[in-house]
Amino acid sequence: MQKVHTFVFLLHITHFTTTQCMISEFRYKPHTQQLHYTQIATRDHIACWIVYSENEKLKPIKDIAIFREATKQEQQGKCFSYAITQATGIHIKLGIYPHITQCNTTINIENYFEQIQTPQSKDLAIYITNQFNRTIKHLAIVIDENTFASKFGNSTKIMIHRPFAVPNEYGNVISFWTLKQHFKDDKKNLLKIMHNEAETFNKSFKK
Repeated sequence: MQKVHTFVFLLHITHFTTTQCMISEFRYKPHTQQLHYTQIATRDHIACWIVYSENEKLKPIKDIAIFREATKQEQQGKCFSYAITQATGIHIKLGIYPHITQCNTTINIENYFEQIQTPQSKDLAIYITNQFNRTIKHLAIVIDENTFASKFGNSTKIMIHRPFAVPNEYGNVISFWTLKQHFKDDKKNLLKIMHNEAETFNKSFKK
């Protein structure tokens, strides 16, 4: 049980809680799960299941499964790096920096993505705490409207799951975001701008 509590704590501190890590506004109403006791219990069970996902003999659980083993590069990052890489096709080191009371992400998602109502494959699913607190808690990549893939914390596995088959720590609101068209048309420029923003952030954070 201690291992489970430790994992849930790490999920919390390795996700983002500052303005750089918040959704400023919604163009479309996000998808919301109204939590009740059964759903909370189910999502707590999923959090426990993920802890033991490294076990090859793990019993199946509804709405979530191991998709594949994470690559070495994916294992070095968390949900942020995995989802952004999948959505853009660009491999760039994107960090999440924990602090005593806050975390920061290397890039501002809204600089590169715009909200959409109906997601397509390779779009982002962004999880926030609730409609009153727009802090980003988790990122997943859309496979289809009802199936996502994501990396949970420090797990060495990539998971495939239904939209709300995630730990309670990730919130109960999901919005969908697609790469802006001018970046889709010019990946070279996208890489340059993302790299510059990441470098600028890294320098300012280390001061």
